[in-house]
Amino acid sequence: MRKYSFTIFLLFLLFSCEYGPNFYKLEIKVNPSEGGTVSPKSGIYLEQEIVNINAIPNEDYVFKSWSGTNDPSPNKKILINRDKSITANFVKNPANELLKFSLLKKNNPTLIDDIFFDINGSEVYAYSYDFVDGRNLIPTFVHNGKNITVDNEIQFSNVSSHNFNKTLFYKIEAANGEIMEFEINLESFTNLPVILIETELTKPIISKSEYVEGKLTFIGKNFKNANFTKSMKIRGRGNFTWSQPKKPYQLKFDKKTSLLDMPADKKWIFLANYADKTMSRNAISFELGYLSNLLWTPKNEFAEVFINGNYNGTYQITEKVEQDEHRVNIGKNGFLLEIDSAYRLKDDDVHFFTDKNLFVIKSPEIDVDSKEYNYIKEYIFNFEKILYSNNFDGYESFIDIDSFVDWYLINEINKNDDSNFFSSCYFTLIPGEKLKMGPIWDYDLSFGNINRNDNDKPEGFWIKESPGTPESNNWYKQLFKDKKFVEKVKSRFAHFYDNKGYLINFSNILSNKLSESRNRNDKIWNTLGVYIFPNNPLNNFSSFEEEHDNLNDWISRRFDWLNEEIYKL
Repeated sequence: MRKYSFTIFLLFLLFSCEYGPNFYKLEIKVNPSEGGTVSPKSGIYLEQEIVNINAIPNEDYVFKSWSGTNDPSPNKKILINRDKSITANFVKNPANELLKFSLLKKNNPTLIDDIFFDINGSEVYAYSYDFVDGRNLIPTFVHNGKNITVDNEIQFSNVSSHNFNKTLFYKIEAANGEIMEFEINLESFTNLPVILIETELTKPIISKSEYVEGKLTFIGKNFKNANFTKSMKIRGRGNFTWSQPKKPYQLKFDKKTSLLDMPADKKWIFLANYADKTMSRNAISFELGYLSNLLWTPKNEFAEVFINGNYNGTYQITEKVEQDEHRVNIGKNGFLLEIDSAYRLKDDDVHFFTDKNLFVIKSPEIDVDSKEYNYIKEYIFNFEKILYSNNFDGYESFIDIDSFVDWYLINEINKNDDSNFFSSCYFTLIPGEKLKMGPIWDYDLSFGNINRNDNDKPEGFWIKESPGTPESNNWYKQLFKDKKFVEKVKSRFAHFYDNKGYLINFSNILSNKLSESRNRNDKIWNTLGVYIFPNNPLNNFSSFEEEHDNLNDWISRRFDWLNEEIYKL
């Protein structure tokens, strides 16, 4: 009976193959094998039959897609019209990993080369040796999650663009709803913020008196205003520094603008620091100012500056010494003055001479022989008259002793050559108050960086005595004849000496921050190993590390010498 039945079945198959419908094989695979199962399994199906397939994940897995598609649905209908093979792909649950992230030149023509990011947990980082303006860059990425978003917007690889000048946060959602956040950071060039200056019709900046119109673009990761473009105008500035190859500048915005998170204002100074190969001396001196009780010390930050598309080097961006409520705050009635040298006078400078010094009234704008002008002149004349008298009791009623002491110590510590009342010696006078020294300014030739007046040596008094400069009539020579003033200097020096370690540590941190900047800057200006007037030719080092070590050694030796000698006064 069994043999008879089998024979009939074979005849039925032969008859069906010749005259009936076709049958096809459907092969269904699972990847990985432990990821799940499918129902139904592989089998033979009738032509034109529709087979409903369901992918069932095992524990700790979720269904991802069917092979050859991006279909995330675990249910699929298959039309049988030929032999077919299909694979159900499963992934570990939760699957919300960022697998690859890059910026490719084919999608971003402004790039010089492709940039590939390293993925370390939730931190995604890339560095480009070349400067990259991160605005409107299109990333390429691969992930294994359900979707990827930035600021709740779905992202598409090779399509969605972003500003990579900022830190970006990509969120990947797993099939089970869990979310993993990835912090994307792109750094380029020297890791310092970048300032792009474009002048109108690419005009060169060749004048200290006439501004050139243009616009400034700021690119600074992790600053409050990380990316902006504003109209501005720019001109040269400085005296001796303007004669050097790398020029300093003054920039003026149309409206008050915060730059590098410093308080908003119109005018900003771009210090070139050409003669200071460490580029640190101004910043270290300002740090002394922050440790003092002076009325105000300019804030400063470093940035890379490009002018009309060309890299111009590393600049120290500082607040300008000028009257303002968050700069030199002298109110509506106060005066900002500078002791300067006659050869530096400009035609429109409002000034006067005493028997000892030249005084320039920097602000406000007043007329010669005006009531304000005569008030200032009379005040200074009366002060100097008492100070230089045989018995100078009463000079304290004219000056704020604490500011005079702090200003002295800062300039004696850094042994700044100009601070013997040659130039850039500022002070303020508010009617009804006393004369105050400060703010401090101009220190690229301090801390032993000058071959003049023995100021390359960490030993010896300078402001107190000004040896070798008989023409100097700074007030401190006279003030040190008063024992009360000397005692205040001794007492206050302890504060600065206690911060010796802090200052050297600050120098180290700044040097590390500027490490790559100095190398890039030097490729443009070629200062390393080259003598620059008026530096000490004996300190013509071949590496920035030697320059930095020499600076730190000088600071340390200077503090120690003063610590020995000041208490002998």
